Amino acid sequence: MIFYGTHKYGWVDKVEGVGCVATRFAHIMWIPLFPIESAFMIDDNRGFKIPMSMKSVLVAYVRAALFWGAFASCVAVPATFGLTLCTALPLGFAWLVMPLLVRKAGEKRALELMARFGTG
Repeated sequence: MIFYGTHKYGWVDKVEGVGCVATRFAHIMWIPLFPIESAFMIDDNRGFKIPMSMKSVLVAYVRAALFWGAFASCVAVPATFGLTLCTALPLGFAWLVMPLLVRKAGEKRALELMARFGTG
């Protein structure tokens, strides 16, 4: 079965207690193909359109590459346990940690987003 459609990826620039920026992508098998639109999301289903966020797009592509790279290294080289550890673990760790590094909006970006939507 092949899964396709649109999904939000690249959750970045979180303004505490207000929302977060995400970009809707067309995807096949949860691999983001091309960005459709960015939005400042109030929750998982409600948001306001904003100009395309290149940070969100880049984070989506990098996280997808990290995840699928870790997955492929586990599947492609199961016989060489050492090589799998040297590739899959760092890629998987980077995939898990990356949101912590890019999620929070800087002060200037937070003020810009809050001013745009009248929340600040």
